Amino acid sequence: LRGLGFDPAAGETRHATESSLHVMAGCRYCLRRYVIEEWHDRVSPERHPDIIDGFAATTRPHRVRIEINAYQKALARDPRLRRSASQRRYSIDEWRTDERRDDPMVGVTYLYNDMAAGRFSLPFKTALDQQRSQTIMRQMLHWPKRPNDQMLSLWLASGCLDNLLHEAQYETPTRLPGYE
Repeated sequence: LRGLGFDPAAGETRHATESSLHVMAGCRYCLRRYVIEEWHDRVSPERHPDIIDGFAATTRPHRVRIEINAYQKALARDPRLRRSASQRRYSIDEWRTDERRDDPMVGVTYLYNDMAAGRFSLPFKTALDQQRSQTIMRQMLHWPKRPNDQMLSLWLASGCLDNLLHEAQYETPTRLPGYE
């Protein structure tokens, strides 16, 4: 199962925050989570649907969660994104971020608990993977003193994946155990 989290940000100016995207995969049996893709940059909001569509084409998420605070609700309802969801067969979750993001039981810092328990994996094979993973770990340790959009998109992807894994526990298997 795969979930994509997207935190849009407005503007390409030096003072604008970055738009950020994370894609996570999860095992329905052991409930382990894997970060499989990440992206962040300062881009114009008009490009957001195309960016999500590009990552959806390569990673094939089952669900995409988009933060909809302020102007961002329009992105989740953009016709280009709806077409992409229909073609690539994923659903779109609209998520309003509030004070829960700082709650240690469900917020961004809960990701650290998953990592400490061995249920959260970051890519570490190549030097670039190691650099990106160390950046994520540093940002995780500095949350909530220094909040940033990258941790929010990771939290959105993780929450989306949590829902998918929970739903998968109640699905009927397509084959019964022992079919081998």
